[in-house]
Amino acid sequence: MAAGAGSGCFRLRFNDTHWFLRANAWCTRFDIDLIRFGDQSLFVQRPVFAQAGGFREDLLVMEDQEIIGRLRKAGPFRVLPQAVETSARKYHDNGVFRLQGLFTLIAVLHWLGVSQARLVRLYRRFIRQGKM
Repeated sequence: MAAGAGSGCFRLRFNDTHWFLRANAWCTRFDIDLIRFGDQSLFVQRPVFAQAGGFREDLLVMEDQEIIGRLRKAGPFRVLPQAVETSARKYHDNGVFRLQGLFTLIAVLHWLGVSQARLVRLYRRFIRQGKM
């Protein structure tokens, strides 16, 4: 924030050494919205959050992806070089490749404009241990 960023996030690290999760986490060093999600500890200054219009409370999935574009319009967004560690529990419960495939499917459907209700049904039906 001292360097002028109004919002941003950290890189990601999983508490697991699976090669795919390590590769997934490595990709979070790049400033690409396609791979930017809330488990990377999004941070935002209050005025930028207000200017962006805050979180859309009607979204249960993809709310992190939705707000990032608005945060970028409200001011500089930075990916910090430090990593935050996140649990790989959901990947263990669902299978690493299966879960990543489901997350990718949900993201693509979101970008194609599929309704939030359908995305939530898909998430709840196919993702074990889904906490929403």
